[in-house]
Amino acid sequence: MINIKTKESQLELDIGFYDHYFHADELSCIDQPIAVCADLFFKSAYFFYSLYIIWSENWYYPLKTEFLESRQQILSKIGLKIDFKMLKESENFLLLKTIKRYIDLRKPVILYLHRASIIYDQVYGDIAYDSIHGIMVTGYNMDHPTICLRDSAHIENSGAKYEGSGYGLFRIWLKEELLKNMWMDSYNLYPEDEFTGKIVTINKIDNSLCNINLKSGFQDIIENGSIRRDKFLEWMKNNEDAIYLLGEDDVSRQIRRNYILPREAFFKILNKCCNEIGKYDEECKKIENDYIISLETVFNRLCINAKKGKINEKGTLKTYIEKIEQMNYQLEQFIKKVVYSF
Repeated sequence: MINIKTKESQLELDIGFYDHYFHADELSCIDQPIAVCADLFFKSAYFFYSLYIIWSENWYYPLKTEFLESRQQILSKIGLKIDFKMLKESENFLLLKTIKRYIDLRKPVILYLHRASIIYDQVYGDIAYDSIHGIMVTGYNMDHPTICLRDSAHIENSGAKYEGSGYGLFRIWLKEELLKNMWMDSYNLYPEDEFTGKIVTINKIDNSLCNINLKSGFQDIIENGSIRRDKFLEWMKNNEDAIYLLGEDDVSRQIRRNYILPREAFFKILNKCCNEIGKYDEECKKIENDYIISLETVFNRLCINAKKGKINEKGTLKTYIEKIEQMNYQLEQFIKKVVYSF
């Protein structure tokens, strides 16, 4: 059960900061809150959940299309589920009361808001910026109108990192009215959105028994997914004209966040799996080193060539694709070695 910290009139769920877990460029800001909430139930749930997200977004796993349905599909594998309280527009005055009730029950709340509605986001007010951001609500002040948010915002390059800052999940106390305004602004911007009006919590499925095992997760993605359906390679093969855009810093930064940094996080999970079974630690580190160096080399050369306007000079694009395919094959064979070992 989650402990509750009290300081004077402040009541806050003690969920930690996740300083040494993934940052938002490795596991997205919309998945971080779910991974954290899952981890509060079972040891290693954070990594189990992250494994499926990273694999499905970089290679292939048959997840459902809708966001909440696909995340429910993953959580059900470890005996958890997504619940939500739906507030109609006429019921929005119940937002704070509902959140506080969940916190009293020791349940963190997840809210999915459009970034244009979040007052501390750099794109606040820019209605053309319609991406979703996930935040957690974990505390409130019993005597004063303030409420505690936990956020995995993209602060890794902002200079905001310092010891205890909550690099993975920082803490911010806001006036309650500001949170309500953010909720209402997001509601009004996109009234038909999948997330609009939903107060999300993660709960255990009744009578479920589950022993989380990273090895079983890797076995599942290898048997039911496919490393050969590499989304980075598909992007390269199907968007040769778009590859020239890698010469622009904003585009290269986004593609790196999509397909490079999450794979580095993937190897952290694979290393953790090897540690759990007590085998292949050194071999895993070598596979990781070779894979990431090769991937970074290919990506950097693509960016350099894009700036020169010479993406496929002397057939280099085909060479790059074949190199990553070779690395994927070696990675697949190593994962099979890990999951089928006794």
